[in-house]
Amino acid sequence: MFKKNLVFLCFFFFAITLNAQDTIRVMVYNLLYYGEYFSNCTANNNNPDNKDANLRTILPHDLPDIFVVNEMSRSAYFQQRIIDSVLHKVSGRVYARAVSYNLADQNIVNMMYYNTHKLVLHSQAVMQTITRDIDLYKLYYKSPDLSEGDTAFIHCIAAHLKAGSSGGDQQTRRNQINNVMAWLQNNSQPHNFLFMGDFNVQSVQEESMQALLYGQNIPFRFYDPVDQLGTWNNNPDFALYHTQSTQTSGDCHSGGGLDDRFDFILASADIMQGNKKVRFVEGSYRTLGQDGLHFNNSLLGSPFNSSAPFGVIEALYQNSDHLPVLLSLAIDQSPAVSFIPFLPGISFSYNNPVDDILSIHLKGLDPGTTYQVNIYSALGEHIASQSDSLNDKPVQINFSHQPKGIYLVEFKMLQFSRVLKVVKF
Repeated sequence: MFKKNLVFLCFFFFAITLNAQDTIRVMVYNLLYYGEYFSNCTANNNNPDNKDANLRTILPHDLPDIFVVNEMSRSAYFQQRIIDSVLHKVSGRVYARAVSYNLADQNIVNMMYYNTHKLVLHSQAVMQTITRDIDLYKLYYKSPDLSEGDTAFIHCIAAHLKAGSSGGDQQTRRNQINNVMAWLQNNSQPHNFLFMGDFNVQSVQEESMQALLYGQNIPFRFYDPVDQLGTWNNNPDFALYHTQSTQTSGDCHSGGGLDDRFDFILASADIMQGNKKVRFVEGSYRTLGQDGLHFNNSLLGSPFNSSAPFGVIEALYQNSDHLPVLLSLAIDQSPAVSFIPFLPGISFSYNNPVDDILSIHLKGLDPGTTYQVNIYSALGEHIASQSDSLNDKPVQINFSHQPKGIYLVEFKMLQFSRVLKVVKF
């Protein structure tokens, strides 16, 4: 038995050196006129205070490192409010945001938030301005390898395409995408690109989607990570991927129930193939709150939606008529971590490999300090979380029900975090 375990342990320690060292969670979410009152969206049915409370329930369930939103107010106050009233209240991470140029001069814009423990915003640009800006955010991974001139870049394109199903609406969407593709070909090289947002399309046959997925310039094509292409509108075959609408009727919310796939995260070939140190994690793409059982129904309709805790489902229902879309990216770099400081009198240790219990020993820290532990598979799939307050005993994490393999354990406390690579055998 010892010999088998030794072989297993050697194999997985070798695999650690071959596999990505960290994961980045990406979310895109149409916030439904956050900070803006328009038409039927009023202070009574779309109040930012209520939306903040909903977001404080939603985001901790699957906390993103990159958070791209549509229908954000043009006001810098509300753009910053998401950080101050939501992100910094639900995590020990430090988030920052892009700026909004709003060259199209609209009341709602895109915005991008990012986890500064792992990422740096290198630059941003506006790619086109028909109807609304389409924004490009270029991020790089905050790896220790930076000291050797090495890092991984992620380019996020945020779009909220023209709404409507008329021929004119579809042509506007095609023009918007044509402008983006031309910008890419004139100003960039093929790389790690994500194209995300509310596309307002009903079918892959629409010309805007054809240009994105099957454009003549093959290196700049985008791909659906889950390969669910077809006519999404009112089609139960795609119920697991429908993102709009969470309600069957409403004043501010669009009604009709869940029957459209409007929200996407598409990826370039380099991300799908892992050519440039960033790779899509197979099986990580999902629509938060979508169980595939509520076609043409509200999110709270029958049967009971157990895809997330009820509080999260209820907050999604109330917050917007769209559902968030998420995926994970594996980063082939040394982990970017903000280490718990090793000051005099402070120590941090843990057992590795693990049989049943992972014990984290911390000394020199104030009792009562809250912490959070997130456990991920080697491919970045979120497995479990626990949170509590420190006392004079080790933090213990139960691995007895997990299969043998490599796990990433994120330990977060105050503004600090540490990622542990753990082998269960």
